[in-house]
Amino acid sequence: GQRFGVAATSRASFAVHNTRADVDAFVDGLNDVRKIFG
Repeated sequence: GQRFGVAATSRASFAVHNTRADVDAFVDGLNDVRKIFG
């Protein structure tokens, strides 16, 4: 967080076995967190 001047960060590691549904679920989850914590 400090390096980017933000309170928190998230990181995802993707590999060949991840599906589009996995990525969509991750993005949906991040959007939910942003709504909750602003």
